[in-house]
Amino acid sequence: MFPLRSALSVVFALSPAVLSGQESTAPDSTPFRSGQWAAQFGVSSGYASLGVLKFTAPTRAWLLDARVSGGHEDRELRNTNPDTTVTQFESDASVTLRLGRRFYGSGRDHVVGLYSIGASGGIAHSAGGQRGGSAGETNGWNVGVFFELGASYLVNRRLSLGAIGSASLSYSRSVSKGSTGFRSEISRYGGSLSAVSLVATVYF
Repeated sequence: MFPLRSALSVVFALSPAVLSGQESTAPDSTPFRSGQWAAQFGVSSGYASLGVLKFTAPTRAWLLDARVSGGHEDRELRNTNPDTTVTQFESDASVTLRLGRRFYGSGRDHVVGLYSIGASGGIAHSAGGQRGGSAGETNGWNVGVFFELGASYLVNRRLSLGAIGSASLSYSRSVSKGSTGFRSEISRYGGSLSAVSLVATVYF
């Protein structure tokens, strides 16, 4: 946990300095205002997200969002000699909550640059096996820090469309159990670059 705490402390310690440098060359020239709210909807190849923004200044906002992913798959394996059919299944689901600060650059030609930094935490579940036979499941949780970089096109004062890429560092723990009595525990530190997400934001 110590490396994550240290990384998060560094991230938030650097944000005022980065923002100060940004504001010195880019004054409050966005269409946003202090106290304004917004709803953000995102979709990527691996997840869908829903979040809210609370602006504390024309170029700064708090971000809270949830990323959700999941799926289920059934497979039939047939053997003609002897004539048998085996049905296998796999399912997975995960929810990640993220809290952070969003910073905006000055708008130009209806385009506003942005970046976000913050902390995340989530849970994950997966299961698989053979129906009527052996099966297993894995449950776990994770915590980490994230960084986003992207841009939004302001369609009007109420709507923007954009693209955002993100990177993260995380620590996770999971427990796997099988119907045969198998059990394992895994701890992992890791990092990832997420696929670019397409984002629509509605401002109130």
